[in-house]
Amino acid sequence: MCSDTGAKDPAKSAHCIIFTVHNDADRLEHSLSLLTKLTQSHDVRCVIVNDGSTDRSADVLSYFMALHPEFDRSSVTATLHFRQGITAALSEGLKLTQSRYVMFTTPESIPTTADFAALADAAESRQCDIVCSHLSTRHPDLNRMSIARGDFNLHGKLISRDLLLAADAVAPPLLSDIWHHINIIARVFALCTPDRVAVIRRGSSPIPLHSYTPEIKQHLLLAMLIDNWFDEHGLTERFSPFLLQMKFMAKAPLMYTADNRFTLWRNTFAEVNARVLRIPGIPLGERLRAWFLLHTPRQFNAST
Repeated sequence: MCSDTGAKDPAKSAHCIIFTVHNDADRLEHSLSLLTKLTQSHDVRCVIVNDGSTDRSADVLSYFMALHPEFDRSSVTATLHFRQGITAALSEGLKLTQSRYVMFTTPESIPTTADFAALADAAESRQCDIVCSHLSTRHPDLNRMSIARGDFNLHGKLISRDLLLAADAVAPPLLSDIWHHINIIARVFALCTPDRVAVIRRGSSPIPLHSYTPEIKQHLLLAMLIDNWFDEHGLTERFSPFLLQMKFMAKAPLMYTADNRFTLWRNTFAEVNARVLRIPGIPLGERLRAWFLLHTPRQFNAST
């Protein structure tokens, strides 16, 4: 891992956008143009992290910086020598800024200048720790946020840098996946009081989460690590509804494997099973399938 900071210093800006690049050569120039507009209209600087790209992304980045020296002088670039994922990129970005607020973004989720202005104005005027462009609840609470609806996206959120550090939110650096978003957002919301959160209703719909991906073991591991973090911080009882939802979503893909691994699904986070119909934020179809599996004869499940 190396960083090329030179004389550039985004530390004194009020806001920092940590922008990650991974094999994005085809759309990188357009993304950088959008970021340039943001830095020209707001007190914001960019930390650009190349997360192990093997295409021409590094060349495109160098070429763009040469053509836009002002953006180059006000930005910081860093390179991870092999792909380490969202949390590693965010961790590297946090090392390179002292800005009060941080936004994490990718080529798919760069905010417009108007949307960013709304977030920044709310953060400063209300002295918030978290400002979100989208949440499904008007009064955000971790226990009421749905993993299935996209509340846990890092995109469209300004978060206090101090809060991210206090929550140890950037560890562990595992694979880049939506569960890293959950890992970060859950920790910062758990340590943030409700009056320090603002929801700004601007912009397009949030990017939906795709929880059911092949990395079942990674999801189960991250769910266990998140659960352990809540326990170590004495937050398990307070956020029991969220933790139950998280464990359900982490093990739910086991219900859909070809060999119907019923025993493994049932025994993984077994404390979820007794409350499967009462866990908030779970789609009805998922609840009914889980209830059916739990209440049909074991011989039937083993043979299907």
